[in-house]
Amino acid sequence: MLVARLPLNDDVDSWLALWSPELGEDSTCVVISGVARLPACAAAEVAQRCADVHTGGPQPFVRTADRCDTLDEPFTALVDRIVEAPLLRERHVHVLTLAGRFSREDRGWDVTFTPDARRALTNSDWPGNAKQLRAAVR
Repeated sequence: MLVARLPLNDDVDSWLALWSPELGEDSTCVVISGVARLPACAAAEVAQRCADVHTGGPQPFVRTADRCDTLDEPFTALVDRIVEAPLLRERHVHVLTLAGRFSREDRGWDVTFTPDARRALTNSDWPGNAKQLRAAVR
């Protein structure tokens, strides 16, 4: 899986050259994050490159959005499936599992959360989603 986040500067050509060759690879899934903020001409170029490699098999890319109805016109023809990923505050049951994983990844060992810590973690709304949870666990 390759995550292609928007370029920090306006150098869209270099950004496209960096990750778009992976679109043709059978074993690669490209996640394009923040495409809604691309200029229209760049969005059209991204959509065209994705369309050029799509041969009827699994989609060669994933497009993320805050809402389904924000999908840009160049991408609508490429969409064959929409998967909703609920916000962390809507999935309290997963908070402790994620917290445990983050502690292992960041610290290299399992952390035991006290009952008060578990209660605080599961009762938070996590407006920053998993990124905020990871920071809290650190």
